Amino acid sequence: MYEDICVPLGCHNPFHDHHDESRLSKLVDTADPAFHAIAEVLKDMAIAGVDFTPEIIAAAVKTGRAKHGRTRETRLPEQPRQAAVVGSVVYYIRRGHLVKIGTTVNMRSRMLALMPDEILAVEPGGWNLEQQRHRQFEAQRTEPHSEYFYPSPALREHIESVRAAHGAPPADLPRLAAASRDWT
Repeated sequence: MYEDICVPLGCHNPFHDHHDESRLSKLVDTADPAFHAIAEVLKDMAIAGVDFTPEIIAAAVKTGRAKHGRTRETRLPEQPRQAAVVGSVVYYIRRGHLVKIGTTVNMRSRMLALMPDEILAVEPGGWNLEQQRHRQFEAQRTEPHSEYFYPSPALREHIESVRAAHGAPPADLPRLAAASRDWT
């Protein structure tokens, strides 16, 4: 999976060069904590037929950051700590006896598509972090280039450290009814 503004905008044009360094999407930092809000602003602008220029992208980034800031200010400090699912994240899910390590910019939609048995942990990060985790647990990979891993003690310990650092995944994300089973 690649990180690109075209993903949240739904660009599936096979003739669009998603690796061209000169494209306007390079003006948006996918690691920005406000990325999800920025992507929503850009999506709304695309639906409205706005022609994107560097100035328009800069305005969308400012608007998205302001929107993100307002959302953060309205949260109550007493809320239980849960993993952030805003922006690009690396997720750890259980499907059967295996652990999938993947990345997404839309956690709810991705979990709806995957319908995991259990969402184990979520940490902020994108494709680069996902690839780092894949290399980190290469010895547990089910087969070359797979995103599925055997739940070794090292992987389980890492997942617990991610949960400790970033909180439990939100309980309202889509998952199978069997999610209450213990994955250990």
